[in-house]
Amino acid sequence: MKKTIKRLSALTLSSMLLFSVAQAETFKLPIEGTFQNQPQGNVARDKTKTVNGSHFTLNDDENSVIVRFQPEDGGKMEYYISLYDNTEQRYITAGDMPGLPENMVGPISSGEFKFTGLTGGNSYSVRIATAINYASLKGEVCGDRLEAAADSVFPSSITGAVSAAARTPNLIKAPGDTVSRADMCVLIRGLLPPKKQSVQILSFEEYPFTDIPEDASFKDAVDELIGLKVINGVGDGKFMPEEAVTNVQAVKMLVCSLGYGGYAENLGGWPRGYLACGRELGLYGGDAPDSPALWQDVQKMLDTAYNLPHMCMSEYSAAGKAVFYQAPDITYAAFN
Repeated sequence: MKKTIKRLSALTLSSMLLFSVAQAETFKLPIEGTFQNQPQGNVARDKTKTVNGSHFTLNDDENSVIVRFQPEDGGKMEYYISLYDNTEQRYITAGDMPGLPENMVGPISSGEFKFTGLTGGNSYSVRIATAINYASLKGEVCGDRLEAAADSVFPSSITGAVSAAARTPNLIKAPGDTVSRADMCVLIRGLLPPKKQSVQILSFEEYPFTDIPEDASFKDAVDELIGLKVINGVGDGKFMPEEAVTNVQAVKMLVCSLGYGGYAENLGGWPRGYLACGRELGLYGGDAPDSPALWQDVQKMLDTAYNLPHMCMSEYSAAGKAVFYQAPDITYAAFN
């Protein structure tokens, strides 16, 4: 009987400790407002504060930030998020992972996202960007003490999707025709819904490509993919927009646009890791990766990408480690 009481007491104490950990979370600021699309987005701020309304400070015993939000319209969309350390004046989310806007990580889904491995007592700011169009979000930013991911974690296996017709805007080609690199950018941009209104004017300190005419019909699509680091040119400041896109280039662009850039880098990077990722996703099964991609093959890639679950992120640590998962409700098809 005494052993049973001791065991029950231990269980009760354990439950109390778990409960106390859960209750250690502290509210920092509300998320309420309209957020614009990548690559800049908007800072989450407390509108009741006129000074530093976006700044919040972790308690000395806290090392994590939890961001929760839901879209008011209930629509499905992917988001990107950044964390700035005001105390140390640096982005925690700075990095060069393919397919991510500068200083942001993701894609993330609505719900809960964690930043871990932070410094207690430091001041931080959170910025959120939508995939496209304005989105009204409500939620909260909280502080807590959580164990950080020691290494980046990817799904043990990834799944493809059943193909369905994708949108191919204003581009009609014969099956055996090649597709230019510029057209590939337009096609990837065409997977997303049309902009309801101009929400972002992209500006570059120095435009990365010298061979993109200012009045080119494809420039907006190219600019957006530059902002997301889906494309990076062929070197020497050239993009070669009229050059035929190769199979591996098309796969790399789609892999990054779907959020699998980090996964592909984990598999070996360019070009081997991107080809391996593309094969797992069912984007490409051929044996001529360096050959020009034919329209019939590009169509198959687009049809597959249209319904693929995007690779999303649920946690990012200050050490640059992240936890990834496939989000079945985040697809290009769901955006339309």
